[in-house]
Amino acid sequence: MQILKLFNLLKCEAYKKCRTFILFLRGSINLNHFYESDFKLIAIGILGGVVLILVLKLVLLTTGNTAYYLLFNFDYIPVIQDLKPVWLFGYLFHFVTCIASVIGLFYMANTYQKNILLYVLVYAIGGGGLFFLTALSEQPPAANDWQAWIFWTIAHAIFGYVVGALVKKWF
Repeated sequence: MQILKLFNLLKCEAYKKCRTFILFLRGSINLNHFYESDFKLIAIGILGGVVLILVLKLVLLTTGNTAYYLLFNFDYIPVIQDLKPVWLFGYLFHFVTCIASVIGLFYMANTYQKNILLYVLVYAIGGGGLFFLTALSEQPPAANDWQAWIFWTIAHAIFGYVVGALVKKWF
């Protein structure tokens, strides 16, 4: 609720789109309120999220590095941490985060929406910074696992490239 109040103060297009998406998720509105661009952005978030999963799964399978598990970790978030089954809500957490970040960045980027480098930099820097939330969790990887941080940051740069390339192609 506090997030909606903050976005309301900003009075920006991102707020309107995120609010519509949240209301849709809550079942408060039907699909007629969505625009074609909203469906494209949701699809971009899902496709980017799948690529992010595949990249980090490949890292796990080839190196044994546990950065992959952080994608689905939400045990440091009050209330959400108690949701069961954990695997299902881990995937939901991952994809909702991907979709929300794509919608938010798309509308905040304004005239730079089709600049792929913007998406790569924002997601690499943002993902690299968010990695350290793992310090709040008992699950792997450890916050001081620099190899995991590098894999995590590179995977988010790839996510940014996929998102940027799809935005450039579809908009």
